[in-house]
Amino acid sequence: MVVANGLLGGTEPVGDSDLKHAVALREAIRSVIGANSGSKVYPVDIATLNEAAAASGLRMRFGADGKPRLEPEATGVVAAMGRIVAAMYAAMEDEDWTRLKLCSSQACKWAFYDRSKNHSSRWCTMASCGNREKARRFRSQTKTHA
Repeated sequence: MVVANGLLGGTEPVGDSDLKHAVALREAIRSVIGANSGSKVYPVDIATLNEAAAASGLRMRFGADGKPRLEPEATGVVAAMGRIVAAMYAAMEDEDWTRLKLCSSQACKWAFYDRSKNHSSRWCTMASCGNREKARRFRSQTKTHA
């Protein structure tokens, strides 16, 4: 997947520590997206994002089209994580960033794009997580009142 999306070349080695860093980066990004749903962003997540940006040596570069973009100076997995941070930065510059949210289901926590008019969606899909959460809440309330 990383190779298919141009984040990493097919011959570059990837180790267990790289996987740990990638998972930490994913969770940090999830935390920042969660802020769009009112969740707290923890300092460790900010530190993880800052470290990925710094380690990759992100620098602004102008392309042939004259448009600026962030590109890593590093290579390998570190560069791939830098490209992910750069993509996140570009997404945050777009006004639609606030529509990116985390599913409210504790079992899910998938990121989703809130297409509702009033930006109030709470679940990635109503058919799965939304209905499950409503049913769980209803059963909990029924037990309390019984």
